[in-house]
Amino acid sequence: MGVALRITGFSGVVPRRGGRLLDQNQAQAAVNCRLTSGYIGRLRSGLLTVSPPLTGIRSFYKLSSGGLDYYPVWARDVDVARAPIAGDTSGRFYYTGDNEPRVSNLAMAIAATPYPGTFFVLGVSPPITLPTIAVGGGVSTTTDTRAYVYTFVTPWGEESAPSPASALTAGKIDDTWTISNMDVAPLNAFVVTGAAWAAGVATLTVASTFGARVGETFTAAGMNPAGFDAVGVKATAVDATHVSYALAANPGAFVAGGTITRVAPHNTTGMMKRIYRTVTAASGITEYRFVKEVTVATTNTTEALTTTGEALPSSGWLMPPADMIDITSMPNGMMAGISGNQVCFCVPYKPYAWPSAYRQALDFNGVSLGAFGNTLVATTEANPYLLTGTDPSTISQVKLDQPWPCVSKRGTVELGFGVGYPTDYGYALIGTGGAVLVTDGLYTEVDWKALNPSTMIAAQYAGRLMISYDVDSANKLMLIIDKAEFASVTVANVQADALYRDLITGKLYYVSDDDIFEWDANEGVPLSADWFSREFVFPAPINLGAAKIDADFSQTPAQIAAAQSASAAAQAANQALITALTTGGSLNGYSVGMLLVNGSLIKPLPSVVWDSLLFSLYIDGALKFSKSLSDAKAFRLPAGYKADNAAFRTSGNVIVKAIVAAETMKGLARA
Repeated sequence: MGVALRITGFSGVVPRRGGRLLDQNQAQAAVNCRLTSGYIGRLRSGLLTVSPPLTGIRSFYKLSSGGLDYYPVWARDVDVARAPIAGDTSGRFYYTGDNEPRVSNLAMAIAATPYPGTFFVLGVSPPITLPTIAVGGGVSTTTDTRAYVYTFVTPWGEESAPSPASALTAGKIDDTWTISNMDVAPLNAFVVTGAAWAAGVATLTVASTFGARVGETFTAAGMNPAGFDAVGVKATAVDATHVSYALAANPGAFVAGGTITRVAPHNTTGMMKRIYRTVTAASGITEYRFVKEVTVATTNTTEALTTTGEALPSSGWLMPPADMIDITSMPNGMMAGISGNQVCFCVPYKPYAWPSAYRQALDFNGVSLGAFGNTLVATTEANPYLLTGTDPSTISQVKLDQPWPCVSKRGTVELGFGVGYPTDYGYALIGTGGAVLVTDGLYTEVDWKALNPSTMIAAQYAGRLMISYDVDSANKLMLIIDKAEFASVTVANVQADALYRDLITGKLYYVSDDDIFEWDANEGVPLSADWFSREFVFPAPINLGAAKIDADFSQTPAQIAAAQSASAAAQAANQALITALTTGGSLNGYSVGMLLVNGSLIKPLPSVVWDSLLFSLYIDGALKFSKSLSDAKAFRLPAGYKADNAAFRTSGNVIVKAIVAAETMKGLARA
């Protein structure tokens, strides 16, 4: 009867298996292949979405309003989270990794480019001066003893922790109680009156550093000598009248002052103060109750025979630590972040309030966070942890036994049923089924380490785990793994420097050369799909004499139009560069290292070839025969040899439904 093969139901690669040990439908290589239907389809190139005015983009986010999309970008590893804020229509978002934790909204973010153009520091700095109380004017014989505190409240309704309490003061209940000596708003700028330099550290003297913290960023400008000027420097030390920061060179003796300005200002325009005083209930419980609200500039006010209101809500509410990273949303209005070896939680539905009582210490420094259900996974420099609960005051902590350090924070991703992250041993999944290395069935430890897991960035998309990694210093590849089974992997030769999945649309975006693309969305520019079969072994040496590729070589009108549109768009973009004389092709036309010698910003036109398929036959691991195909007709294979093994390869941008091979043309009918 002879040997006849039919390969269908195409699958991906299992790198840990030898070519002869793969299942019949598995591959030795699968590049740019779409295998979701069991056919070999091809991925499309990314659709250019926007070119932000920033170089070295490592993180980005998407904001949408009124049918328009905006893309904040950062040249740092930044995490962004939305919080459920009742009544918020401003598109408020919270982010960490761009120095101190920050908050912005749509209007602020798009006020300047690159987005986010403006922002505030996250949290409300509390007053630091205790109020002074004076009483007088009453005639009642009934007396009362009280203490007062006050808080700051931003225009967004965010309330600070209270000031230090006033001294307990006795008076008649109908006295006029005067509250004075209250702080005005935290400062966003500080006038410099002196400066000194020693051992690589500059220390500037100011009248007050109210509202400044170690780890926050500042800009020093207008200094004399100008060597003290610095942009976006991090405060290494702060006391009542000094701010210090690293400065390598000695600028010389101080002559005259300039100004220190916060990079992320406090939200003080329109800020108010709320005043509270002690009230003792019939039960004997004493608590602070609301008295009145005044403008933040008010330093003196009075109370006389007022009715107190709600209890002080913000005792213990702090700003998040200045070094907090990886802000993460959880159910029930909770948010979490990492500060050193601590996992920090906010007050539910109050993403600006991070009490120290809501912080849990780990044995090791944290690396990344991810949530599934009511469980937060904290990866560290050693073991992972589970932190579970519905309220930050009752979170329980479990340290897992697996010594699986997270080697890439950007490779951590929430998968719905768990949280995945890269280790040196494989890709770990911490979820409802426990802790496993889900790539154990795909890669040996040696093979996995060859993928440079410390360079991995990840996202989930359309039921798949997408992992970009550095092949070398100049090239990247994208692993695509079905996250339901983790049974095989395909590869896309896409250069992704950052990944982001839009939770509203489900679309995946990536950054390549500082442009943002929508993944697999450019119908006009198909990628070439390369699928290389397992090595089939026969009982005895044979000569395969015929083959047939069941493929769809047709091109729809929509695909033709998309290809023409992609080519026209590229030509228009190139023409715009030429017209503006900004191709960068002239000598000194662009910065050194940005373009190849004699290169320019002109982009090559996309290929619009569709009916392209190359078939290849491999014998004993070497190429024996190849043929370009333009239809699904059977064709002959070379004669004059016999071998007990064969492998097949198709490369192109048409859909392959089956690969058929046999010893004879008649044998194809039996396959």
